[in-house]
Amino acid sequence: MQCCPRDTPHAVRAPTIHSPRPAADLLVVREQSQIERVLDALPPVKEFLEEAYRSPYVEDWFEEDEGYESVTSKDELDIETTLTPGMNHYRTRTCNGGPCTQAQMIGNLPNTHAVPVEKMAGQRRQRINPKRGHLPPLSVPIPEVQPPLLSPNMEDIRWLQASSFVSFCRQDNVRAMRITWDELDQAAERRTTNSRESLNTTTLLQTVHLNEEEYRDILLGEGDLAKTLSQLPPHLHDFVYDCYKPAHLRKISEADVSKFLTGKPELSDAEIRQKLPLWLQDKLPAFLPRHADTLPPRRAWDHKIELMPGKEPPYFKNRPLSPLELEVVRKWIDDNLSKGFIRESRSRSAAPLLLAAKPGGGVRICQDYRGLNNVTIKNRYPLPIVRETLDALCNATVYTKLDIIAAFNKLRIAEGDEWKTAFITRFGLFESLVMPFGLCNAPASFQHYINHTLFNELDKYCTAYLDDVLVYSADKSEHREHVRTIVQKLADAGLQIDINKCEFETVSTRYLGLIITTNGIQMDPEKVTAITSWEQPLSVKDLQRFLGFANFYRRFIKDFSKICRPLNDLLRKDIGWIWDASHRDAFATLKDAFITAPVLAYFDHNKRTVLEMDASDWASGGVLSQYDSDGLLRPVAYFSAKHSAAECNYEIYDKELLAIIKSMEEWRPELQGSKPTTSPLV
Repeated sequence: MQCCPRDTPHAVRAPTIHSPRPAADLLVVREQSQIERVLDALPPVKEFLEEAYRSPYVEDWFEEDEGYESVTSKDELDIETTLTPGMNHYRTRTCNGGPCTQAQMIGNLPNTHAVPVEKMAGQRRQRINPKRGHLPPLSVPIPEVQPPLLSPNMEDIRWLQASSFVSFCRQDNVRAMRITWDELDQAAERRTTNSRESLNTTTLLQTVHLNEEEYRDILLGEGDLAKTLSQLPPHLHDFVYDCYKPAHLRKISEADVSKFLTGKPELSDAEIRQKLPLWLQDKLPAFLPRHADTLPPRRAWDHKIELMPGKEPPYFKNRPLSPLELEVVRKWIDDNLSKGFIRESRSRSAAPLLLAAKPGGGVRICQDYRGLNNVTIKNRYPLPIVRETLDALCNATVYTKLDIIAAFNKLRIAEGDEWKTAFITRFGLFESLVMPFGLCNAPASFQHYINHTLFNELDKYCTAYLDDVLVYSADKSEHREHVRTIVQKLADAGLQIDINKCEFETVSTRYLGLIITTNGIQMDPEKVTAITSWEQPLSVKDLQRFLGFANFYRRFIKDFSKICRPLNDLLRKDIGWIWDASHRDAFATLKDAFITAPVLAYFDHNKRTVLEMDASDWASGGVLSQYDSDGLLRPVAYFSAKHSAAECNYEIYDKELLAIIKSMEEWRPELQGSKPTTSPLV
């Protein structure tokens, strides 16, 4: 078939071939004169070919022409086409203006025919492979490519089926951030510019034909909810409900910035005095925060950092921070330099900073001492056992809770160890003179100091878990004297008390993640809400976080191990992640158990105790109960344990005996020394 010259008017009728890849990845035009003729002939692609010709990225490809097959000749537009393995490529010319287009198929070279480039002794050498023979020309009609649909199959869009925006982010390991509309518009404009030929992306705005204002109203949670739901298909309703929740993403306001920078305002002496009860007015100096801003003296409890033999703290580069964070860091450094808590350093090690917003406002700045902690010999000084602490409260009728201001900063770093605490910032290298947050042995050092300070009062009418001090008494008249004694001892030890976190003469308080009342112990409602609103885990790590959080309250949950058995099985390495109906049921059952959990009684060695046990095929369980003053049997704690592989093979009567043994081992401290009874324990 005779083809027309490319300069004739018939050439203008050549159809445009749409490529599934951006054309900038496919075409490279070499000669200026040729592109001008093409642009005049094909106005619809003029803008694109201009950029394809001028793109330095494409020109670099031409210089490194590996992986390309030239299909040019002296009379044709000189282009190069990327050859994709497993696909055929065509070059076309309109023949005398007719509907038939002559196309020559260019088959791909196999991988063995690639033209490799070798670098030897600093020189570049190209190995030439034999050329292929010419393929016969083919005449085939090329149908016109239809424009892609803007409404794809909704079932194929996984992220639109996510129950919420947060769950969508978790599916692809994306971290959700707050962003302003201006930043969002700029990002959208850049994305459109960078991928204008890509038709693989879609938005909610396109798929349901909303205008821009309606779409933004949905994202902001504004407008009529019922009307919005009527505009969208049912599988998008969860997305809408999530947007209308108060916790959805929003713009950062000036109030947010102010809260991040300023934190909580300090109270004046008069305001602190007004918050103090009358019987503590003479102890005002112990509650003044300015007294906590002085460098503590050297003591025998100074924090020592002992390194493993042959190890040294590592050096980490400075991490970039935003202007807002830099302003906070500068203010923090100036404040701590004036207090004498830090000083400039020439240490050969350095740790980066970590910033976290405080719940009440302001920023908590910590040093990332994970590298130092990895080479530090651990201090095994024990922290109080929560169970023992709770047992000591059985006869209490009134409580006072005290909190120590910047407790860790009240201990000095041992002389000669300051260089090990060096941290790096935009403003220089500094080292701590007081014990900072983040050191692995810091809790042990402070617990040692607070135990020494309150040694004679602990477990009599006072308990201390790090910087949280709880004073309890059986009688209100003696309680005030107990509180005054503890306040004075803390003041003598150089420990200031935060008036904002104190509770005086109360019958209910939050302590150690629990609600302590004169009637018993119950779970913190905030923690219960966190459990009940927990989204379905999407990975093993998500499930581990959930079970770890729930495990703290297992003493409140009957048959905890039995309920969690399907979930624990998912943590096994020999089982893949398959979330089925049994896991959904266990997840929902555990949430319901948190909602219906009882208020546990304090264990009293002088009351009658009842121990009940039971066993199933794969777990043992028990409940420890006591009779209260009204003769009612109240639970003290629940126990459950999963059977091992060997124990699962026991006969049922052996499993029940195993439940008795395990329950008695669990509650041995409570059962030994209890009031004798003629009734059996079982």
